[in-house]
Amino acid sequence: MPFRSKKPTVRDNYDDLVAQADVLRQQLAERAPDVRDAVVARLSEGAGELRNRLPEIRDSLVERLPDDVADRLPESVKPKKKSRLKKVVVVGAVATVAGVVLSKMKTDPAPPPPPAYQPPAPAGPAS
Repeated sequence: MPFRSKKPTVRDNYDDLVAQADVLRQQLAERAPDVRDAVVARLSEGAGELRNRLPEIRDSLVERLPDDVADRLPESVKPKKKSRLKKVVVVGAVATVAGVVLSKMKTDPAPPPPPAYQPPAPAGPAS
C-alpha cells in the first residue's frame, strides 16, 4: 500500500499563519514611513479642499433639514438668505447702463469720411 500523507492539523495551519504574519509584519515595518508620508500629504490636500467647500456643504445640509429642526438651529449656523430684490435691482441697473451706452453709440453719427479726390476747379473764363 502506498504511503498516505497526513492531513494538516490545526496546529500545522497555525504555525504557517504565524510565519506568514511575521513576514507581513516585517514588510509593513519597512513600508510604513513611505505610506505614512503619502497619507499625510493626501489628508492635508483633502482638508484644504474640505475647508473651502464647508460653507456650501453646511448650507445644503441646513436646507434639507425639516422646518421644525431648522428653526431650532442658532442663527450663526443658518445660511444667509440672499435678497432677490437686490439681485433684480443690480441686474436691472447693469442692463440699463448697457442700454444707455449702446443707444448713445448709435445716435452719435460717425464723422464723415474725407472727401474723395476732387479735380481742381477751372480758373475763370479765358479771354
